[in-house]
Amino acid sequence: MLRNHIRDANRSLAAGLSPHDEIPFFCECDDSDCRARVAVACGAYLELQGDGTRFLVAPHHAHRMNRAVVASRSGYAVVAGRPGAPLR
Repeated sequence: MLRNHIRDANRSLAAGLSPHDEIPFFCECDDSDCRARVAVACGAYLELQGDGTRFLVAPHHAHRMNRAVVASRSGYAVVAGRPGAPLR
């Protein structure tokens, strides 16, 4: 699934930089045509990943995800899902 490849790329990028570096990550919504970027500090991105059930999305994409919004910040939202369950 494309979203998993995006998450892997985002994680690799974040792991190689300082936790304080803010970079534009790709939105992790389930829209395969999405090319939105979301600026977040690398440390915050890795923290929100947690157990793999949270996804970083552009704020205007959160309502399309059919998942609970667990955090909303300036410029991004975090939605929750179940491990292994596809987002809709």
